[in-house]
Amino acid sequence: MYWLAASLFYFLPELSLSPEFLLGSKDSVFYTMILKLYGESLWQGELYPRWLAEANASQRSPALIFYSPLSYLITNLLFGWIPDDPMAHKRFLLGMIAAQMVAGYAAFLWLRNQFGIGAALLGSVLYVVF
Repeated sequence: MYWLAASLFYFLPELSLSPEFLLGSKDSVFYTMILKLYGESLWQGELYPRWLAEANASQRSPALIFYSPLSYLITNLLFGWIPDDPMAHKRFLLGMIAAQMVAGYAAFLWLRNQFGIGAALLGSVLYVVF
């Protein structure tokens, strides 16, 4: 049950930041575009598209040759059902939250075996927040 309490703390960084702050950088525009285009390719039956045909004003992009597609695959499989998300911003934010929760839970499990439950809870929260 401690992991449930810890998982509530993992939401603290996201609650303190506005979506405009998280989505206002050039990197977030790029990653949401890749997430959106990968999701479209995935739902058309292409599991690992080497080229994204609609990227860069239809000039194509080899982004998935350089970036691992696993995070895009997992995010689209978990959150691809979200309606009213044409630019994949909601999927992007939910993917970030899910990744932080999984990382925090993994840190908690590892730290619990090393230091005990109280220290593991504190350490995993500090790991996620900072």
